[in-house]
Amino acid sequence: FHSVRDRAKADRARDLMKKLGFPTTQELIKMVKSGTIQDCPVTVQDIHRAIKIYGPDVASIRGKTRRSKPNAIDPDLVDLCDPKDVNAYTDIMFVEGEAFVLTVVDPTKLILADYVASRKTQDILESVVATIASLGARGYKLHTIRSDSEGAIAAIKTDLNQMDITVDLAPTGEHVSVVERKIQQVKNRVRSHLATLPYQLSPKLL
Repeated sequence: FHSVRDRAKADRARDLMKKLGFPTTQELIKMVKSGTIQDCPVTVQDIHRAIKIYGPDVASIRGKTRRSKPNAIDPDLVDLCDPKDVNAYTDIMFVEGEAFVLTVVDPTKLILADYVASRKTQDILESVVATIASLGARGYKLHTIRSDSEGAIAAIKTDLNQMDITVDLAPTGEHVSVVERKIQQVKNRVRSHLATLPYQLSPKLL
């Protein structure tokens, strides 16, 4: 038997998990313990209480998908001295049928996602240029972009070289694990949110 007060605490823990984008239970516990979330009313006991009352979070389970492990390549981009000088890992991400250019900035691990209407060369170029401009607005200077042998990225290599940006393409059949993991993480979080909606949302409305 669980009291009304216990259920209220469990509900509060589940609500926090949703607001944070459905991290794993261990990630949530780590954030609460480390004080990452200031003035957090949720305790570790509340998190465990939620699992005891409701079981594993359904949205998190639905949002996770199995995928075959790609052949990873080591992230051996050149180390930069100035903290404002950055490199990036870029790839095309599809979420519910919609395409985005996702970029992971190294070493800050900042993630930037830009919607693209199509995989046409001009659309991809405009998206990447917008990402570079966004980094510039934050005071960062992009030096190198690493991507797999995605045709759209390879097609704009010359344009990026003219902007004094080096494009490093992985060999055919290999993937850049850094951005691959982030893409899977973003897709899992989006699907977890979609799983909580009380109605069917058209992909065109995302």
